Amino acid sequence: MDNRTDILSSEAITARADAIGVPLSKLATEAGLAASTVSRWKTGGSNSGSLRKVQKVLVARERALLLSLVRLHPDIADKNLLATLAEGKAA
Repeated sequence: MDNRTDILSSEAITARADAIGVPLSKLATEAGLAASTVSRWKTGGSNSGSLRKVQKVLVARERALLLSLVRLHPDIADKNLLATLAEGKAA
């Protein structure tokens, strides 16, 4: 995502959620949507509002996971990256 306002496709969100091992239905409920929202995506029922909400939760989860991994393995990151991740500014 080059621009923070870009909305990922439902397929991209699905792939990224799979990569971190989080069910889409879980992300949807954390985003304040019905768990069945993601089932409707498969039949073309996605809209920018639901995609954006789920994407926001997904990105927060990805950043938290990355920060956790970097804290476990500080030798792989410099202090600037750690500070950026902690502030939530990493793209």
